Amino acid sequence: MPPAPSSRRVRRRRIAEEDRQRAPRACTRCKARKSKCIETPSGICQRCQQGSYTCSFERQETPTPGPRNLEASAQHQTPPSNLTPTSNAGPLADGPEDPPSRRDLCSDGDAPENFMWPRFLSRLRNAFYLEPHPSPAERDMTRLEADLAYTSSIPKSAEGLRLQAAIGILPPWPVADFLATLCIMHGTDCFFYFDQREFLVELREFYDNDRSPLRRDASFVCLLLAVFALGSQWTPRARPEGIDAPICSGDPGQIFGDHARILMADTMDRVSMYSVKAAFVLGAYLMPSSAIGASYLYMGLALRKALILGLHQETDDSSILDHEKEMRRRLWWAIYSLERTLTIKLNRPRSVTQDIITANLPDITFDVFGQPYRNVPHQVANAEFVKIIDKLVEPANWSSDSQLPLEDYYDLLKSYKNDHLTSLDLTNLDSRSPDYRAIFHLHLNYHFAWIAIGKSSVVAKTRFFLRKSDPADIDLNEIRLISGPFLYCKKAAKKMLGLLESASNSGNLAPSSFTDFQACSIATIMLVLTGITSRDSDYNAQVAFGLDCLRKMSNMHTAGRMAINFVKALMAIAEEARSKLSIVRGASEAREEGSSELAYIAWADWFSSTTAVSGMAPSASGGLLSNSAASGSGGRLWEEASALLQLRNLSTPGMSRPPRSQPGLDSDRTGDDVLPPPPQTTANQREPSVETDLNVDLQIFSENHLQLMGLTGMDMLDFDFGFS
Repeated sequence: MPPAPSSRRVRRRRIAEEDRQRAPRACTRCKARKSKCIETPSGICQRCQQGSYTCSFERQETPTPGPRNLEASAQHQTPPSNLTPTSNAGPLADGPEDPPSRRDLCSDGDAPENFMWPRFLSRLRNAFYLEPHPSPAERDMTRLEADLAYTSSIPKSAEGLRLQAAIGILPPWPVADFLATLCIMHGTDCFFYFDQREFLVELREFYDNDRSPLRRDASFVCLLLAVFALGSQWTPRARPEGIDAPICSGDPGQIFGDHARILMADTMDRVSMYSVKAAFVLGAYLMPSSAIGASYLYMGLALRKALILGLHQETDDSSILDHEKEMRRRLWWAIYSLERTLTIKLNRPRSVTQDIITANLPDITFDVFGQPYRNVPHQVANAEFVKIIDKLVEPANWSSDSQLPLEDYYDLLKSYKNDHLTSLDLTNLDSRSPDYRAIFHLHLNYHFAWIAIGKSSVVAKTRFFLRKSDPADIDLNEIRLISGPFLYCKKAAKKMLGLLESASNSGNLAPSSFTDFQACSIATIMLVLTGITSRDSDYNAQVAFGLDCLRKMSNMHTAGRMAINFVKALMAIAEEARSKLSIVRGASEAREEGSSELAYIAWADWFSSTTAVSGMAPSASGGLLSNSAASGSGGRLWEEASALLQLRNLSTPGMSRPPRSQPGLDSDRTGDDVLPPPPQTTANQREPSVETDLNVDLQIFSENHLQLMGLTGMDMLDFDFGFS
């Protein structure tokens, strides 16, 4: 007998009635991830907005309001004091009576859980062979995140007040659009900061919608300020001819940069795509004024946040769209390339080894529509260069089996030039093109690599000649070993100065560029050092251009002005070394002439004793020997080790030399405000004089010594190896 209908077990639906229409209403990304999709008034769902993802819906009609929509609308109007969900927010399906607090789940919507939890839970279900339907706990988490995200007011806390203050100094829309465009067109260079089309859409929403969630996101506001600060540095380039607008003598982006650094402190422990981009752009903005300080720290912060988000790894998650994967690759390689280049130029250890990077290089064939500035070939060329120089600057590893010998890097650099730089030629490129400076920097970095190879040989060869009192004692085999890198280094320095001169003549030299300033400083320094042993007819003109170029770019900050005197101090030491080398060569020639006379006298003595012919003055030989010794000892000996260390010690904090008296110097002046005079030479031997009145404020010099060493490239040249 069949059971009565009332006794049959009632089968409940697995999906609540109010949720049955959720999937058709979801965006493409949430539908693929089977996540709760909550659309905002801007047309972008809450999840995609928080994670900076592309959001698209497969329908055009407005969704029919249901119980969830009414509930969300009611919660959207929650007063500012109600920051945590309460029982008035409606019951959670199959959820606990007391939901967890906001701080237990995330930190103001910026924590990586917003990005990691849905993917992790979904993949965990697949690993356990479970159906791809969310569990009640997952639905509770998703709904709670949505409820918290709809809180429309900024908390009246200290952090909220700082966020409001930062928003209050933002410029009006025309100025904001102008600065953002300058940052994209001129500040991007050969890097990648963000999806330009998406950023401009978000910028417009930020200004048009006072209730936009972006206004409550401290990381996004920090990114916005960093973009405005970087764009402000390029306002002189955008100044039309004939406009009498005032020109800012300092940093026009400082007001944005200061507020961005305040917000960066509030978002230091939050990891999101916005926070990664904000630290990266802020580090790029601070490179000219604080490369060794704040910029170095923010670059490292961006790199570590990118590592936390897994940008360095190629993902195989099918739920991530191809566009998003490509944006992740470009952002990673831009952060890694600039951070590694900065550590190399500041002579700092590498932060990340290439062995852990599995992310592919940016795809040149991947077309991203709506990008105002497309520089993917430049991004690839820069990433390939960094992969080479990252191993090139580690000489301690050249003897290991995993590293190529030094000679092979010559072929690698030549191959890199043929593959990437041959097609990127500056000769026929319009000087006003946004691509000019990106290509210009790629060529500068290529020649910088040759200097990195030959920098040690320059000092080694110079010291080798200065140490030998007799040219006959020079070992030709030893000279041959260091002459190759020496010549490469000298040629690269000349090429860099030639590129800088072309950029200066075309108006593409930027005072706000750390790369431009340090490249000019390194090229000038290397030319001065190689000029100790050999100079050509263009030497004086090239050195004069280098100093003039540095002087033009040094008005942005105090460290730049101090760097000019720093380079002059090195030039004074180089002139003294060249004078000493001239004396050594002159004494050697005198000894050769004296040796010829002594040989003749010895023959005459032998001949006279043999033939019994007398009359030769017996003291002639001794007299000649005495004269020869006297001529060989002329001039003050110059200790090349202490002279080079004199420059190094000048940058030591708190270092001061006691007063000393020298012939021809006022006894009231100390060794800090004058340099020791070079050895006396004849009029024919004297080189063009170098200004030795450095006007160096030792207090400022000591406080900024690290900045000076990094800005001028002296840290990269690394004179601090053992002298013997």
